[in-house]
Amino acid sequence: AGQQRTFPISWAVPAGTAAGPYTVMVGIFSPGWGANLAWNGQAGAVVVGNGSAPTATNAPAATATTVPPTATAVPPTATPLPPTATSVPPTATAALPTAVPGGYTSGAAAAPASVAAGGSTTITAAVTSGSAATVLVDVEVYSAAGVKVHQEYFDGQTFNAGQQRTYPVTWNVPAGTAAGTYTVMVGIFSPGWGTNYAWNGQAGTVAVTAGSGDTAPPTISGIAVTGTTRTAATVNWTTNEPATRRVEYGTTTALGLVRAPVGSGTNHAVGLSGLTRNTRYYYRIVTQDAAGNVATSSTRSFVTNP
Repeated sequence: AGQQRTFPISWAVPAGTAAGPYTVMVGIFSPGWGANLAWNGQAGAVVVGNGSAPTATNAPAATATTVPPTATAVPPTATPLPPTATSVPPTATAALPTAVPGGYTSGAAAAPASVAAGGSTTITAAVTSGSAATVLVDVEVYSAAGVKVHQEYFDGQTFNAGQQRTYPVTWNVPAGTAAGTYTVMVGIFSPGWGTNYAWNGQAGTVAVTAGSGDTAPPTISGIAVTGTTRTAATVNWTTNEPATRRVEYGTTTALGLVRAPVGSGTNHAVGLSGLTRNTRYYYRIVTQDAAGNVATSSTRSFVTNP
């Protein structure tokens, strides 16, 4: 703790290099290019003259292997990205500025916060921008060893000054995933993976427990609609094991509307509101147990009061 180390690096400046000031940037990552822990975009400067040797200010130091700059431009067309099986640096590690206009804050929460291997959880990242901006929001999940196991991103996100926006990401945890605590990280980039404006390496956590081997979906029974009025109704049912609750409904068999309260249990009651009087509504129930097994009921209907 508190130790300072220096890392000298030699730069053989190519003969055709343009004269002028060059900026030295320093990044700190977990081993194997895991998590980006810190970035200093103004660590020092080097002035290259006309045919003269470079003059270095604030020369950093190392016993390091020279690594070419790595700002991998990832096209923003495929959301979500497939999980990366090896430890890689956060996507598009372009220069992080030390002072970002407006500033960004972020955090993330998972529901459920603890999930068995083979199950799924929804991670909701919340991002607040200090100024009006259009950005790319990146949400990643890492193991304790710094291996990226899941990533999704949202390009072209527009913020007003002081606005907070949320980004839900579903992580379907593979059955063989090791038990432990996984860290959610949130990055803010300029559109198209340009500049990394902000990185939160501790936005949230997800606990993964050992899989139960359960492959049977919940059993749905006792389906009933109660409390029907002109504009509301409640869909009730029970399951043989704790499971989530979700009702899909609409005025045609295509459904199209969803009500999915957070939480799980065996006795379920989901209220539907904002309905139209004297109208037939179709609905079905979707429920998921802790192992990720999903059960879906047949489509049924009810009529609101005249």
